[in-house]
Amino acid sequence: MEFLRRKKYFNACRDEPLLPEDPRYVDLDNVPPPHPRGSSWVDRLATSIELSDAPTLQLISGLPGTGKTTELHRLAVRLRDRRHCHLLVALLDAEEAIDRTQPLDVPDLLALVVDGAEQEVLRAEEEASRQQGRRIGDPEDRFLARLWAWLQRVEPSLKQVEFGVPGSGVKLTGELKLRPHLRDRFRQTATRHLTDYRQLVVNELASLDARARATGANGLAIVVDSLEKLRGISTNWEEVLQSAERVFGGGAPYLELPVHVAYTVPPALLTRLVQPVEFLPMIKLRERDGTAAPSGTAAVRELIFRRIDSDGLQELLGSDWSARLDLLIGQTGGYPREVFQTLQWFLKLSRFPTTDEDIARHSSEIRDRFQLAMTAGDLDWLATVARTHNLLLEHEQHRYHADRAWENHMVLRYANHDVWYDLHPAVRASQFLATRLGSETPP
Repeated sequence: MEFLRRKKYFNACRDEPLLPEDPRYVDLDNVPPPHPRGSSWVDRLATSIELSDAPTLQLISGLPGTGKTTELHRLAVRLRDRRHCHLLVALLDAEEAIDRTQPLDVPDLLALVVDGAEQEVLRAEEEASRQQGRRIGDPEDRFLARLWAWLQRVEPSLKQVEFGVPGSGVKLTGELKLRPHLRDRFRQTATRHLTDYRQLVVNELASLDARARATGANGLAIVVDSLEKLRGISTNWEEVLQSAERVFGGGAPYLELPVHVAYTVPPALLTRLVQPVEFLPMIKLRERDGTAAPSGTAAVRELIFRRIDSDGLQELLGSDWSARLDLLIGQTGGYPREVFQTLQWFLKLSRFPTTDEDIARHSSEIRDRFQLAMTAGDLDWLATVARTHNLLLEHEQHRYHADRAWENHMVLRYANHDVWYDLHPAVRASQFLATRLGSETPP
């Protein structure tokens, strides 16, 4: 394969969020039925907001690389549409402001929400001012100044802390991420006065909602992305997960705000929270009973064709490229990230077309990767998931196995009219699971 074409295909398969106008984007909600993800995920999120006269709070999750951020971009486009609810939408990347290796707390999250919403309102005011030829809003009217004044009032010792000057363009959330000592002081102060702090945030968001309406929108909506990536490191993994459970558990009363707001959450919270979590399923390649789901395979093929054309696939995989492509798709379990990583793996080979030995080596590497992530204690629980297609949690140790499974993408979630689970195909194929599953033939 000619080098520049190979390079083009390799970069087209990068695992990255897409905007709806990107030529690689495939609207999986509009592929021929039956729906490969059970129902329209964006429609479920959007209608909850569109039909409600009161502010809504939604929790969202999904494994990294399933297309969640891409779909949240599409949600934002729909909510901004003048033919629908015409909201000013602040789509925030929490990873820019929050250290995902450290425990999360309510004050940090509320600061991120207000800071991001304010930035979006300021942009809307600037655009409205440009279009109307008159000033709409005051760019110097900043939440940071009011927050800093409040912090110094309730905790006078903070006057001695070096901090960015309000109005200088310094972002509170950026400083909290980069300066752990300041973050700890801020958390301690805000937590001691949490009711007052939350009221300050509520008042600020009500004001921002009014300012959004003054620009011509019908209100403000906030979507906080990337919080599902909270996972800590080996020494504090459980602590970080427990902090997310505290923040979002019990109905998350401190996170209910006077505007529509949606938060992404770590997948492991699915088994820890009572309130519903809108979880983005995998693309379904098989039904729960193991029979083929052709619409799912067709959807994954379309994802691939938007990146590598049929001539390129033939050059990469050989004359029998179509059958080989379906084989490789099946080995991903309908996990979009795995699809693109698989294509990149083969594009990195030194010779073309791909051989059967190459395919066997790739399968072996993936199985080995998952086997290294398994512990002996995981195996019986994983075998139960494989047999029942349910996340059976009989005791707290099972919850630990479920947390590890989400963390390492060993279990995948699917949807028909109901929700069900299965092991990643490479986990099913591992030699460790074979003894637990006996003579069963994986579907």
